[in-house]
Amino acid sequence: MLLKNIRDAKAALVALASDVGPAENAAKQTDANVEQFLAHLRQVWRQGEVRPTHKQPPKTPRTWRTRTNRFEGVWPELEKLLTPNPT
Repeated sequence: MLLKNIRDAKAALVALASDVGPAENAAKQTDANVEQFLAHLRQVWRQGEVRPTHKQPPKTPRTWRTRTNRFEGVWPELEKLLTPNPT
């Protein structure tokens, strides 16, 4: 209902700005908008969600640790063990 009221008000403003009467201009504009919407609707379902808020921006990679390194004290010994036999 609110959307219809907004469209009617928009059509009335356009009619005031032009030489055509309000009823004729509103009817022409509404028909054109509906036809344009329906033509676009035939293709938009293939694209998936098209709202700009649908996709979240990509996250930047984290460069800091979230936990303490458990192997910090013994890492040199582990490297010696893993170097000859990495599996």
